[in-house]
Amino acid sequence: AILAFALVFIAGLSGGNIFKGLAAGGLGIILGTVGLDNQTGLPRLTFGYAELMDGMPLIAVAIGTLALSEMFIQSEKLRYERGTMSVQLKKDDSDRITWPIFRRILPTILRGTGVGTFVGALPGLGPSVGSFMSYGMAQKAAKEPELFGKGEPKGIAAAESADNAVIPAALIPLFGLGIPGNVSAALLIGAFAIHGITVGPLLLRDNPELLYSIFAGMILASVIMLVLGWYGLMVFAQITRVPPHVVIPIVIFFCLAGMMLQGYGTFGLVILMGFALLGYLMKKYDYSFVTFLVAFIITPMLELNLRQSIILSRGNWEILLNRPIAMIFIACTLVALVTLIVRTFRKGKPPAGAPAVD
Repeated sequence: AILAFALVFIAGLSGGNIFKGLAAGGLGIILGTVGLDNQTGLPRLTFGYAELMDGMPLIAVAIGTLALSEMFIQSEKLRYERGTMSVQLKKDDSDRITWPIFRRILPTILRGTGVGTFVGALPGLGPSVGSFMSYGMAQKAAKEPELFGKGEPKGIAAAESADNAVIPAALIPLFGLGIPGNVSAALLIGAFAIHGITVGPLLLRDNPELLYSIFAGMILASVIMLVLGWYGLMVFAQITRVPPHVVIPIVIFFCLAGMMLQGYGTFGLVILMGFALLGYLMKKYDYSFVTFLVAFIITPMLELNLRQSIILSRGNWEILLNRPIAMIFIACTLVALVTLIVRTFRKGKPPAGAPAVD
C-alpha cells in the first residue's frame, strides 16, 4: 500500500498530465518484471536472451534515461545554438547564500528533510526517490515553478535536503528491525556480521558504544560536507567553463565505458542505447522519466510484498484491507489519484470567459 501510494504520488508530482505520468509508471512496472520470477523461477519477457534472466540492468536504465538521453538532447540543441554557453564565475557575494536567501529556503529545507526521513525509513526506496519527491513538492508549491531547473535555490535545497536525510533515516529499519533500507545498509549488515555483531533491536543493549560511534561519525561527515561545499564551490564550478561540444562526447564515452566495465558486454550497450532512446522520446514528448525510474526501481519490492501477502492469506485479497495503516495508504492513494485526474481535466479546459477559437 505504501509503495503504491509513493508511485501515484510521484506520477502526480512529476508532470502536469497524470495520464502521462501513469503511462510512464506502467511502462516502468512492465520493464521491472523482466527476468526470472522470484517465486516460480520461470523467465518473464526475456525473449530467449540469457542476459535478461536477472532483469533489466539498473545501471543501463539509469544511465540511459538520465545521462545519455540528456546528451542526445544537448547535441540536438547545439545544432540550433551556434554559440557555446558557460557560467561566468566571479568571486563576489552572489556566490554565497545570504541570510535573506537562507530564510526564504528554510521551509523548503525542513520539508525536504521530512520527506527524506519518511522515504529513508521505508526499505528499498533510496535517496533518488526522496530527492524527486521533495523536488516535485517544492515545484508544485512554488509561485513561479518555471524557475525550477534554472538554478532556483528552492529546487536545489529541496533535492539536497531530502537526499541527505534519506541515508541516516535508512538506519531506522536497520537498527530497529534488522531490515536494510538500501544498499549501504545491506553492506553495513555484512560488515557487522563479519565481526559477529547481529544488527537489530538488541544492538543498543549489547553494543551501545558502536551505535553511538556511528551517530558521531554521521555528524562528523555532515560537518566535513559543509566545509568541502563551502570552500570548494569555486573549484567544483570550474567544470561549467568547459564548452558543451567538449563535454558531450566525454560524457557519452564515460557512459559507454561504465557499462562495459560492469561486464555486460555488447548486449549491455544495446540495452543502454535502447533506454537512451526511450529517455530521449519521453523527455521530447513530456512523459515523466522520473515516474518511470521510480516505478522500475520499486516494482520488484512491490511484487514481492504483494505476492507474499497473497500467499500467506491463501489467495484472500482482503488481507490488503485488514490493517489500519494499509487502509489509510490505500485511501490516500485513491484520493490522490482522483484529485490528480480532476486537476488534469481542469487544466485542459479553457478558462471561463475565454473567446472561442473556430
